[in-house]
Amino acid sequence: MEVIPLRLNRVVEVGNNVFNIVTRLVDSHDVRVQNGDVFVVASKIVSYEQSRVVKLADVAPSEAARVEAGQYAISAELMELIRQEADVIFGGVEHALLTLKDDMLTVNAGIDYKNSPLGCVTLWPVNLRLWIEAFRRGLEEYFSAKVGVLVTDSSCIPLRIGTVGVGLAASGFKPLRDYRGREDLYGRRIMITQFAIAQSLADAAHSVMGEGAEHVPVVLVRGGAVEMSDETFVGADMAMPFEECFFAGALIDYFSRKRFSLVKCKKELGR
Repeated sequence: MEVIPLRLNRVVEVGNNVFNIVTRLVDSHDVRVQNGDVFVVASKIVSYEQSRVVKLADVAPSEAARVEAGQYAISAELMELIRQEADVIFGGVEHALLTLKDDMLTVNAGIDYKNSPLGCVTLWPVNLRLWIEAFRRGLEEYFSAKVGVLVTDSSCIPLRIGTVGVGLAASGFKPLRDYRGREDLYGRRIMITQFAIAQSLADAAHSVMGEGAEHVPVVLVRGGAVEMSDETFVGADMAMPFEECFFAGALIDYFSRKRFSLVKCKKELGR
């Protein structure tokens, strides 16, 4: 598999057109687009196109936001935006809240200071199903090739340091490969495994996109063994129901039986 970073020699600005950015990047890197290629696009530049960038000075925090901001050592303005953007706020630690947004657990409802203009934060893009499908069809017409598109952000894995890539929406390829009912190397029937193709591609792209000033908003992935499709998938289509989620279900079961506080839990785990 090839992971080809398409480096941009400038900073993307609010209102810039992502289609123009991508097509010019491909042309400038002398890359010939092929059938089966997948364009991985950082969600931040989609948000920039949609003007989903907010000046914190323009945000008027509610009293509830001010109280909660003090509990988690974040600004009242950011707390207000989290309250507006999140579907559910579960709680958090210093500087970070665990939230549910667009059927995904994420930090601070996807709101990010990083690589946003000074004094601003960037929100997740909206209407991704319509946006990514139109974007893919535009690329296919421009390059005369059947391609996939994946919009990504970074997230975290429970109890592991660091960020990984995560897919917010996919179009033109199937984001999952279902192994249930197949046999493993020893002939055992696979019961529950589904391979998250989109998440794997997101993480591969994240390794070259980086988290700082790498200037790589787009990555071309080639040879990723994807199954091409004319379908589009967003968060709800790739979500694991809460009652079936291993992490959520196991933790709910554990704490309901033990009735432990977090402090007691850490002591039991030897932390």
